[in-house]
Amino acid sequence: MPMIPLKRRKTVPSPAGSSNAEIVKFPHIVIFLFEKRMGASRRAFLSRLSRSKGFRVEDTLSQAVTHIVSENTSGEEVQAWLESQVTERGDRDTVHLLDITWFTESMREGCPVSIEDRHRLRVPEPSTQSAGNTMDSYACRRRTPLQHHNMVLTDALQLLSENAEFCENEGRSVAFKRASAVLKALQGPVCSLEDLRGLPCLGEHSRRVIKEILEDGVSSEVECTQQSEKYQAMKALTGIFGVGVKTAQLWFWEGIRRPADLQTFGKKLNRAQAAGMLYYEDLSTPVTRAEADLLQGIVGEAVGAVLPGARITLTGGFRRPASSQTGSFLTVPGSVRTGGSRQAMMSISSSLTLKRVERRSYCPRSSAGWRHGICCYTRKFTRTRTWRPKSGQPVPQVTWTALNAASPFSS
Repeated sequence: MPMIPLKRRKTVPSPAGSSNAEIVKFPHIVIFLFEKRMGASRRAFLSRLSRSKGFRVEDTLSQAVTHIVSENTSGEEVQAWLESQVTERGDRDTVHLLDITWFTESMREGCPVSIEDRHRLRVPEPSTQSAGNTMDSYACRRRTPLQHHNMVLTDALQLLSENAEFCENEGRSVAFKRASAVLKALQGPVCSLEDLRGLPCLGEHSRRVIKEILEDGVSSEVECTQQSEKYQAMKALTGIFGVGVKTAQLWFWEGIRRPADLQTFGKKLNRAQAAGMLYYEDLSTPVTRAEADLLQGIVGEAVGAVLPGARITLTGGFRRPASSQTGSFLTVPGSVRTGGSRQAMMSISSSLTLKRVERRSYCPRSSAGWRHGICCYTRKFTRTRTWRPKSGQPVPQVTWTALNAASPFSS
């Protein structure tokens, strides 16, 4: 006997005036549940719960919404989302941004509880700083002049960065360097901490040092570090060419405090360190513009002999007040081939070379440099001897000195 399917009973919607209809008890409060990090199913459950207790809940943001409730979401995030919906919402200043705790307490009481500070989401106040203080977080996109307005602050931060590097605390050293770089890029002097609002790379430690300098003129931490025996010893020892932080630390624990102590202790030095000790005074003396121009002339003469039309650009640390380095960039016309030119130029200037260190800048295939197309090249660091004019002499006297020079020639 064939089975006859049962006829389904039609569902008749309840009339508007029936007892099952939802009754709004609090028409002056309209709730919107922020779904992000709450989940759709939990949001639907909370919406049914609140409607059953007489609350009005909107599924979409509208102008009638007075309370926005979120869960596990910061006020800044909710505020940013609300600002993106401004075209649909209209005036957003009258909306209360609340945590889920207000909602649960209201459900427990069966009526909306009064809004307290603990219920409100913390929203940062809009910045009142001038547009001139806005700055990119990437240092390569900022213009940093050599002569800036915050020399006292940057010198203090750089000293702390250097001391952190001596203590092998790389994270703190980088943090102080970044803070110093931000201050160098400012268009005016820092007079109060309000001038630093919204600037990147300024941590609590850096701000504390800056505040102390602005209020007292000096920082006790900077003064204590500068006068410490370890900092002074590490500063002097790492100033020797060929001596790094680890070697200087080892010598410090052995009782060596200055370069002159190396001979007293009879330390055996490698070739780089021996050359660094021999020309310690020269390499510790800042390079003048006259010396940099003289070195450029030597390199330019060597380049012009084998590559007519090439352009030499003088660069390097001689532009800064306390650097003993200089360098030259070589620009060759595109039609000129440089097959054996490098060897010829090196042989011409070899009579002035004291020491040359060659290092390969290698980018493995797995590195970010390879993926982003950063070229691999050979870096050459040369200590060059040249003439240093004596003060008060109209004609430069032949006095040999040592300079650090970076060579642009690749192999």
